[in-house]
Amino acid sequence: MAVLVVFLVCWLPMKIFIIVIAYNPQIVETTTEFQFYAYYITYFTCHLLAMANSFANPILYSFMSLSFRVRLSVSRSSFKKFKYFSLF
Repeated sequence: MAVLVVFLVCWLPMKIFIIVIAYNPQIVETTTEFQFYAYYITYFTCHLLAMANSFANPILYSFMSLSFRVRLSVSRSSFKKFKYFSLF
């Protein structure tokens, strides 16, 4: 379920942006400087979110894995054994 939510949050803005441009192509025609910046900032923000899905997937799948969580717990407890080196 979490994978689906992250996928939708990351890709839905880009898909909506593409659909809006397909049905309203004059949005791409930027006549003023404000329209130019608004269009490109919107595009790059949507694109950044879409590419963030590739960044989030390995992290998400790692924390969903039981073996990863067990190994992380073991490594955290081993770090606590050091008196002067404690990250957690």
